[in-house]
Formats: sequence, structure tokens, C-alpha cells
Amino acid sequence: MKKILFISTLFLLFTNLLLAQNPNDDPNRFFYSPYIEHYTNVIPETPNASNFTQYGNVPVDYSTGVPNISIPLYTLSVDGVEIPISISYHAGGVKVDDLASSVGLKWTLNAGGGIFRSIAGGKADEEGWINPLTSFLDYDWYQYPERDTKTIQDYLKQNGSNHDHDPDIFNYSFPGASGKFIFRPKTTLSNLSILKEREDKISIFPTIIHNPPSGPVFDSFTTKDHNGNQYNFGTKESNNNINITTSLDGIGQINFNSTYSLIRKTTAWMLNNITTKNNKTINFTYSPYEFEYQINAIGQRISIRQEIDPQNQGLPDVAPAPLNCDQVYIGNKFLKESTSVIYRPKNQLIQKIYSDNIEIQFVYSNNDSLSDWKKQLDKIVIKDKIENKSKEFRFVYETFNGDPRLQLKEVYEVGFDNQRKPSYIFSYNETLTLPPKGSFSKDYWGFYNGQNNGSLIPNTNSANIHLENPFLSQLADREVYTNYAKVGVLNKIQYPTGGATEFVYESNSDGLNLQGGLRIKEVKDLDGEGNTYNHTFYTYENYNGLLWREDLTYRPLGATYIYSSDFVLTDPSLHKQGYYYGKVIVKQKKAEGDFLTTEYFFEDNTTLSNFASLPKKTLLFKNDNVIQLKEFKYYKTVLEEMHWRQLGDRDLCYNDAHEGQLSPNNLMGYGEPINTYFRNYKHELINEITTNYNEVPVYQSGIFTVNEYKPSTTIKSYQYNGDMLVTRETIDTRYNEYISNHGSTPENFDEKGELFWIENTYPKDYPSDANLQDLITSKNLIALPISKTVINKGQQIQGQFFTYDSNGNIKETYLFNKGTGTNNSNSSYIPEDYDLSTTYSNIDGKPTEVKHKDGTTTSYIWGYNKQYPVAKIDNATYAQIEALQYFGTNFNFGVGGLSINQENSLRNNLSNSMITTYTYDPLIGVKTMTDPRNRTVYYFYDGFGRLEYVKDHEGNILSENEYNYKN
Repeated sequence: MKKILFISTLFLLFTNLLLAQNPNDDPNRFFYSPYIEHYTNVIPETPNASNFTQYGNVPVDYSTGVPNISIPLYTLSVDGVEIPISISYHAGGVKVDDLASSVGLKWTLNAGGGIFRSIAGGKADEEGWINPLTSFLDYDWYQYPERDTKTIQDYLKQNGSNHDHDPDIFNYSFPGASGKFIFRPKTTLSNLSILKEREDKISIFPTIIHNPPSGPVFDSFTTKDHNGNQYNFGTKESNNNINITTSLDGIGQINFNSTYSLIRKTTAWMLNNITTKNNKTINFTYSPYEFEYQINAIGQRISIRQEIDPQNQGLPDVAPAPLNCDQVYIGNKFLKESTSVIYRPKNQLIQKIYSDNIEIQFVYSNNDSLSDWKKQLDKIVIKDKIENKSKEFRFVYETFNGDPRLQLKEVYEVGFDNQRKPSYIFSYNETLTLPPKGSFSKDYWGFYNGQNNGSLIPNTNSANIHLENPFLSQLADREVYTNYAKVGVLNKIQYPTGGATEFVYESNSDGLNLQGGLRIKEVKDLDGEGNTYNHTFYTYENYNGLLWREDLTYRPLGATYIYSSDFVLTDPSLHKQGYYYGKVIVKQKKAEGDFLTTEYFFEDNTTLSNFASLPKKTLLFKNDNVIQLKEFKYYKTVLEEMHWRQLGDRDLCYNDAHEGQLSPNNLMGYGEPINTYFRNYKHELINEITTNYNEVPVYQSGIFTVNEYKPSTTIKSYQYNGDMLVTRETIDTRYNEYISNHGSTPENFDEKGELFWIENTYPKDYPSDANLQDLITSKNLIALPISKTVINKGQQIQGQFFTYDSNGNIKETYLFNKGTGTNNSNSSYIPEDYDLSTTYSNIDGKPTEVKHKDGTTTSYIWGYNKQYPVAKIDNATYAQIEALQYFGTNFNFGVGGLSINQENSLRNNLSNSMITTYTYDPLIGVKTMTDPRNRTVYYFYDGFGRLEYVKDHEGNILSENEYNYKN
């Protein structure tokens, strides 16, 4: 079994024109859309894309109360890059208008990734934002002293729609990375510049092509991580929408207005391939899926406008803007508008992921019984290209009652032996049926609330005062009703090996009022007999998020008053999205009766677009005693803050009097522009203070009693370079107890404790070394460790330097030898007091020969398409192996391992070497291991690929594992 551990360790060591109805033909043309409808001017991500970003956009931790529910299926590993294949469930609640994905409602298939964008304002960045001539209007222009004059207002009327006042929002999500960025405005196509929301270790490079007649378009993206891997994105998803606005005035007259786009606009670039630092590739292919769906009454508003008095002889040439219009209006006029959207997305469904050795296929079918999205993933086939065998994960579905959306019911594996394994089984809250998409029965946040509403306009005090029937009778109850909000949510998982987990939810709350979405209240873990062996309870305090207020859904716009179904105080993109709790208490009841309680404290993460948190403090209790305290401190800073002004709302206050006549076409003055900004921020953990309170025996009255807790504290501090890489880690154990912001008292300080730090360097620290700088420019290997130095109380006690080949694979290691080092390295950055310790040779990043300081050499032979080590030879060089019969220079086993002749050649001709050989069952594990005495141990696995038993060379069972399916 130790040899099995060796193999595992070896792997660990070496191995994401707008066309519209003519407004002048509409009798209510000066009345329509009195403020900018942001949700109808946004081209959203496709449903497929939103599934990729949903999990990145909603923090899944204790601070939100959303449990992390994920079913891992398989992980593809190539040259240090891992592609995990899994399905994840978002348990924040089902919204009325949610679409199901190809793996079910609220489930996401995680396989690959992409760069996704939401187009704001109707224009893509290529059409306006990045062009100096068509980007947003400058501050200087808005600050023109006579901006409210007729000349300026006419300019806004004529040119406001020709400018792009809002940047597109880009999200990226792929293995190892996720984030958000915008393009800086008013650049040139050859000099595009990206502004990230959060600094990370990913570089992003867009490619623009000219595509007549639409003009320049983003064709593809390339990203690079700091480990030398390149990710290429190019397969496109797109969308075009039809927005239909229906208006009903106070005398029952109905009018229609629609906008639509002739040109599809790209909303996603899917991950096409990954090239690793050793030029290995992982490829992704897709199949397109187009469909059309409609959400009726996605937004509604009721407007009250004071009518113009045409007999007013005191009418000025220009009514003062934006609000002072009372002298030109008398009476009231009502208008109700409803906007519906027809979406026409083109999705790209992952079809295949493949490398040299592994191919993963995704097989779909159509399910015509479903509403809207009709594609379902039937199975994932994982094929071993070496042995030409495969296993599968299959998906079983039902449909939800009510609106028939896809419900994932089971996932099970069919192994290499073609035997079906037990399933994951999922249960949902189906006490009520799902409402149809577009239903008015929704709370302020879009979740089902079960109320029989006649509109989406909330019933507020102000609306009851100012509105008249029939509009007054149509006001809606948009409050949260928890029992309805729970409909369709996952409440139980049964596991293949027995046992289950149950979830109990409650509505989010600020302590006084219910808020949108669900949070976890209890989690029960059950054994195979249905007994609870672990029961966890959650309580929440200090809600941080956008709280509903009555004034958020109505606003004055000059002489017009707006009552809306949505928050209209400002552009929704300016609201901080999401929420978090400042304190969460998790109480865990164990089967033996003990309680473990953890109190989590969180602080704001200093972002603009969403409420996000960072861990601040954690207290762990056993029963009523504190046994651990952890505190965290961060360096948080805004590196850049970019400002621009969005076009202000139309306030209907500007009028042009011409020869005593009013010109209704000019009723479209704009109010104050909206000051908007996007921040680029960085946060880094700088302190982590851990105090453990250990039970110690106290001698009283002749006996020892365990009733005292003695503290011991470890303080870890971190310093970083400009690439957010740790340059120094300090570890201080000289304190018995240290409280953040209060420090420590002298009696709690122990000089016998340790104070040491670890210093790290990277290629950028050696600008004069051409080889290291080439690793940065050619491979982006910014994070490659060059040295590690350990210092204890001011004295260096350990040190290590590394050299690398042109692909960033390690060549040599040098160790600190105080005062006596005699290195003769060709690398000038190696200090003189370091000795050469180990030299490595490799092929495609796989180590083939390791030479040690004492002169010994260990060689490794790689087989199965260079995926697994098939031999470890101590005391032989790789050149000696190449010289043997059946081998030869640059030998390659292809998809196999050692032949009998090759193994015999090794053992017969390298008599002074210790030889251990291996065979494999790819995708499962080691099949045989033959030791230097030529004795073979055999490993046998069950249908799950788990080790079942081990036999020695004589057929004796050395060990046996039995797996209990109950617990």
C-alpha cells in the first residue's frame, strides 16, 4: 500500500438598426417611455451563457445562505490544467420567468466556459462605446453653462440616440478564473484597453475584425494565466430581441410600438481550446441551438401627465428644465404601458471535449413536452482513447407541474463493465405548481408569490392617492410569500452509496421584513435507515443588500409622475446587486449529542456591481466554550475609477412655442445626466490570526479535571508584488493570545515562540536575466517560483533556487549551504552560497531523469501516450535505457506500456539498478506493480473504480475493502 501512495504522490508532483414604428405616427408619441427602459435596451446573455455566469455572479458561502450543491462527474487533467465536469444547483429560489437549462431548472452543467456580455443601451461597444465619435458625451459638454437652452436640448434630441452612453458588461468564466470587465471608451480599434472590476492573474486580449455592412466586431478573445496556459475563445452565441410596448390611455385607446434588430449581436464567445505551457491542447466543440420564447409584460408602468393648456398666453419659448413646468400644464392624463419581449437566442451547447488520451461526448435530445427550452442532456460519455473503452453518466428527467419546465430527477453512472450503478436521486418542493412565465404573481425580486394580481404595478400609498380607476383596481401585491417562493426548489438528495441530505429553506430577511430569494435554514444528513446523524441549523444577522422601499418604484419626471413595476430610482445597473449577511451562526448537532457552533462575521468586499463579502472573523464553540478564534485583515483599494454620464431621463418639460402654437414633437427634453462609474479594485489578505483554546488538565483536590482552556496564537502576515503574488509570508507564534485591533499584553508574549518568514521571488524580480524574461514574454510565466528563503528571527536557515527550461519546466534546484556553497550555475541569479542539489530532464513536461547531489540517478519511463509512469529505475540514466534492446533513442510506447521484451530487457541488462514497473487500467488506476525482486502485486477494482482488493504474486489477498451502501 505504500507503493500505491508513491504512485499517487508521483502524479501529484508532476502533474476557464434598431428599426421602430415611426414615432410621429403615434398619437401618444410624446408620451411613450418617459424614462429610459433599461431592461428593454439590454441584449441579455443567451440562456446557455447565463447558466455559466450564474454561479460566478452569486456568492455561494455562509454569507448568503445559499448552499453549495454540486455533483462532480469527472475531471480531465492535461499538463497541470484541470477541466472539472460537474453539475451544480443554485438553491436561491425559482423565479417566475426562469428558463430551465439542458440539465434542469436551476441546474448548471459545468464544462468549459466562455466570455459573455450583456449589451447595454441597444448598441454594442464596437458600434459606439469604443469610438471617440460615438461614445458618451463628455463632462465638458454637459457642463456647458447654457445646457438647458433650446440649442442644447435640440442637440440632445437629434444626437442623443446616436451615441453609446453605456458600456457593455463582459463576464468571463472558465476553469480557474472568473470576473467582470468593460472596455475603456474612446480608444482606437488597434489600441483597445480593458478595465477589470477586480484584479486577478488573468490577461485578456480581444481580436476585432471588420465585417461589412455591420462594421467592426469582436471576433475572438485570448486569455493567459500566470502559469503559461493560453485559453482561446471564438465560437459565438448571439441574440436579437423584439420589444413590444402596448399602451392603454384613460379613455381605453390602445396603441402598439415595437423595436427589433435586423442584425444578430454576439453575446458570448465560448472556449474553443486550451494550450498548455508544454503545447498540449484541450479542445472544445459545440452544437448550435436556436429557439424563440416570449415573456409577456416583463415590465409595466403607469404615467400621470399634466395636460398642456394651449390658451396659455404667457408661454415662454422654452419651459425651464428639468422640473419647473407647472405653468404650462393643467389637468391630468393617464397612460398604462406594458412591455413584452420576444427573445431569439442562438446558444452553443458543449458537444465534445477531447485531448490526446480522453474524449468526452455530450449527447442531447429534444423534449417537445417542455415549455420554451426543449433541449435536454441525456448522457455524458467518457472515452479512454488508449484502451478504446468508455463509461457514461446518464440523466433522467421529469417535468414540473404547472409550467412544464425540465426537472432533473436522477443521475447515474454506467461503468466500463456496462453495469448501472445506483443513482443520485433528487426531490423538489412540489406542494404547488409552477406559474407560467410572465405571470403577475411575483414579488419585487421576481420570485413566485401566489397572489392573483392584475398587473405588476405595486400597490403603494402614493399610487392609491394619485391613481384613478381602472388603474387603481389593478395595483398588485408584490410582497414576499415564503410558501410560494419555495415552489420548485430542491429539498432532498439521495446518494448512490446510501444516505441522503435534506434541505429546509426560509426567505431572506433584513430582520424586519422579508426580502427576495431563499436561504438555508436547516440541513439534515440521513443514514441509509433514514436516521439523522448530523443536523445543522443556520441563523442570520445584519442583512446587507438593496432593501425594497416604496419610493423605489415611482418617481417624478418633470410634469409626469411614473409608477413602475420595477425599481426606477436609477438605472438598474447602478444598483449594487445581490446581498450578504454580516453575521451567520451555524450550529451543528452531532449524533453523540455535542453541539459545535461557528459564528461567521463578514465585511464588504468593496465592489460596485454587487454586494459581496470577505470573511472577517470566525468563532468556533464546542458546546458553550470557545475553542478557536480566527481573524482576517485585508488590503483593499480602488486602483482606478472611471466616470461617465448616462443620458438623463426624458422629463417632458421642454416645449418649443412657434408663432403661438405648441409643437408636440419637441416634448422630449432630457433631465440631469446620471453620473456613473466603474471601479477597478484589488483586495489581498494581509493578516490571518488564529488562536486555539486547548483543553488542559487542571489538578484540583488530588485529581485532574479538564476545565481550563489555554490559548495559543499564530499570526500569519502576507506581502505581495504588483502581480498579487506572495513575496513574504511571516509566521509569528510568540503570542499566547492576540486580539485584532487590541494587540497583546506583555503577559501573553512568549519569547520562546517562533518568528520566521518565507520570502519568494519570481521572474520579474530578475530583469537582467534574459532566460527568465523570455519565459514572461513567450509563456506569460509570471508566477513561476524562482526562489524560496526561510528566515528565523533574522537568520537565514533554509533556501532554495530553481532554474527552468524554455517551457517553464524545472531543470535544476539549488539549496542554501551557509558559507560553503560552491555553485557553478550558468544562471547569474543563483547566489554563491548555494549548492546544486538536483538536475531534471523531461519530455513534454514529464520528468525522465533526476540526478541527485550524491551522484545517484533515478529515471522514469512514461507510457500510455505519455500519461502514466510505467517504470521507475534507480541507479540508471535515461541514456542507458535508450541504449537497450527494444528501446532506442527517443523511444515512444504510443498508447501502450512496457512490452514483455522491454521489461525483460530492463531487468536483465540493468543488474545494478532497482526497477519497479507498472501497468494501468486508464481512467481507473494502477493494475499491477512489479517490484525490484520481480514480484508482482495485483490491484482489483469494483464497478465504481474503487479499489476492492489486492493480491500478491502468489495469489494471496493482501488487503480487501468492503463498501457499506447504507451510510
